[in-house]
Parts: sequence; C-alpha cells; structure tokens
Amino acid sequence: MLIQTTQGEGIEERILAANKELDKVKDNFKQEMIIYEFNGLEEYHNYLIDSDEKEALSAEVKKYYDELRFIDKTLYELQNELKDKAMVDLTQLDTIRKKAIDRLNTLRKEETDLLLMVQNNVKLKREINELYKSIKENYDSYEVISDLSKAANGDNPLKLTFERYILAAYFDEIIYAANLRLSDMTNNRYYLCRKEDKGKGRMQQGLDLEVIDNYTSKIRLVKTLSGGESFIASLALALGLADVIQNYSGGIQLNTIFIDEGFGSLDPNSLDNAITTLFKLNNTGRLIGIISHVQELKERINVQLEIIPTRHGSYVKSVY
Repeated sequence: MLIQTTQGEGIEERILAANKELDKVKDNFKQEMIIYEFNGLEEYHNYLIDSDEKEALSAEVKKYYDELRFIDKTLYELQNELKDKAMVDLTQLDTIRKKAIDRLNTLRKEETDLLLMVQNNVKLKREINELYKSIKENYDSYEVISDLSKAANGDNPLKLTFERYILAAYFDEIIYAANLRLSDMTNNRYYLCRKEDKGKGRMQQGLDLEVIDNYTSKIRLVKTLSGGESFIASLALALGLADVIQNYSGGIQLNTIFIDEGFGSLDPNSLDNAITTLFKLNNTGRLIGIISHVQELKERINVQLEIIPTRHGSYVKSVY
C-alpha cells in the first residue's frame, strides 16, 4: 500500500507538472495568436496545412536558402573581384548607347530602302529581260531596216545620204563632161572636182565643188575663182549637164542653148576660148543663143537679133 501511494503521488506530481506545462503552452499559444493576429482557434485551424504541403513549403524554403547562399557567395566573389576596380561613368556609356541605337535605326532604315531598291531593280531587270527577248526576236529584220535607214539618212563616216550618193554619181558624170569644155576654155588650167572630204558637225556632204588649179598644183574652193572664171566654170557645167541629160533621156535632143550675159567679165583670151567652144557646139548642129552687150561678140557672131529701144517701144532688127 505504501508503494502504491508513492507511485500515485508521483503520478499526481507529473500530472500537475504536465498541467503547468499545458497552461504555459496555452499561454504561449495565446500570445502567438495575438502576435499573428488570429481572431480565434477556428481561424487558426483554417491556416493549418497538411504534411504534403508542409513538405513542399519546406522544400521551397530550402531552395530559397540555397539560392540565397549561392547569391551571397557570388556577391562575395564579385566584391572581391571588383574591390580594386574604379566606378564607370554610366552617363557617358548611356550617351554612347543612345548614339549606337540611333545609328542602328538609321542602318535599319537604309537596309529597308536598299531592300526596296533591290526589289525595284529585280522587277526592272525582269522587264528589261522580257523587252530584250522581244527585241532579239525581231533583231534580224530590225538590223536590215536599221542599215537601210542609216544608208538613206547619211549615218556613215562620209555623212552621205543615199539621195546624195545617187546625185553625186550623176554629178560626177556632169563634172566629167564639164571638164571637157572647161579645159579647152581655160587652156588646161582648171578642172572641176567633187569634194569628198568629211565635213564638220552633222552637215551632209557630197555635192560640194572644188577646182584643181594646174598652175599652182593646188585644189581650192570654186568661190575663190574670179568673176570671169566663175562664168566659164558655170558655162562648162551647163554644157556638161546638157550632155548628161541628153545621154540619159534616150531620143531627146537638146539642140538649143541660150546663154544670158556673163561674157563682159572675161578677159580677151578667156572670151576667145569661150567663143571657140561655143562655135564647136554650133558645128555639131546645136543652136547657140547668146544674150550680151559685149562688142567683141557682135563682131564675131554673124547672125544677130538686135533689140532697138525707142520712145514708142522696142523692136527687133535682124543683122546678118
């Protein structure tokens, strides 16, 4: 019985101690409720979590502290690495950064413009290629037409049109026939020739006349001839033209030629040569009519028609 009493006393003491501990825990719990602002036990129970969620939160907390330790370690290492480094002026770097951004935007705009240009050029190239194919298909016929056009319009080194080429061919024959007379009338001093040198600019050539002077052995322009010499040259050309026209006209005969003035500008020797040439033509059956006031002609021409002016009008007088 004594032993049981002792054990009971020990149990009561432990119960009392446990109750005290419980009261202490309750007081602490109440204090914690106040600290964490729980309005009651029910609200506290609402915030309780199960073991799985607790493990997940524990894992997250552990991960947080692991990352925090890594960051602290990295920060420590960076602090040691940068402790002897000087601070950089971020304002200057920011200015450089802004300039770089502006330059980048400009380059991007230029890139866009270049891409548009390339697209336009590609389109233009495609159109040119199509046009080239179209031109190439008709190139043979175009080449023939082009050559004909160039020949007709004088697109050649001599600047001689087809029309002038034909005229020049006839002109050469006229000059040849004229020189047969001109050499006699000038005692073999002058011969006409067609200028074949290329002229300046885009002026058409091929029908200009020059004169060969055997006295000086030079070729000069016909405009350098004196008045009498020009008349002789013109007379020779007229007679040469008559010969060529007659040759090309089949049965047509130019049997009558009238010459109006010009003889007064000739010296006696040139006048004699001109009259001799005209008499030779007259002997071939042609009728040569001369209109002139030169007395030497009157003395050498047998058949004359003299125009006599009066107050009442003019009349014709035959002189034999």
